[in-house]
Amino acid sequence: MKGFIRTALTVILMTAATVTAGAQQQGKERIPREQLAESQAKHIAKQVGMDADKTKQFTDTYCRYQREVWSLGKRPTPRKVRAQAQEGDENAKQNIRERFDRSQKMLDLREKYYEEYSTFLTQEEIEKVYSIERKMMNKLKKRSRANARRGQ
Repeated sequence: MKGFIRTALTVILMTAATVTAGAQQQGKERIPREQLAESQAKHIAKQVGMDADKTKQFTDTYCRYQREVWSLGKRPTPRKVRAQAQEGDENAKQNIRERFDRSQKMLDLREKYYEEYSTFLTQEEIEKVYSIERKMMNKLKKRSRANARRGQ
């Protein structure tokens, strides 16, 4: 009887360990955003049809641009903006000012990197880059919203 209990307990523990290990492997791990930016840049370069030299230069520039955008911090969520706006007129004014400042910084960054892109890309290629980037960001936003609804 003792041998049966030990064997059953061992089987149960091994099954639990296997299930736990399998669940960890099946879960999608998030890749670091630096790698994401690099893969996005390579994807954009491929879509535009850049050669190897332009691809490397574009990837480096795009990754620098993304790092500067990240340094600005996240945009406030609409829910947070509404909650802060209800706190009073002075808070609302400050929040609007902060959004204007962030928008201006984003515009300055876009202009700065447009100038850099112009040194090695044609205007048509830059337009394609912006279009592809916008589509990718919309797709990522939709995916993020879908995951949030599912509770992930």
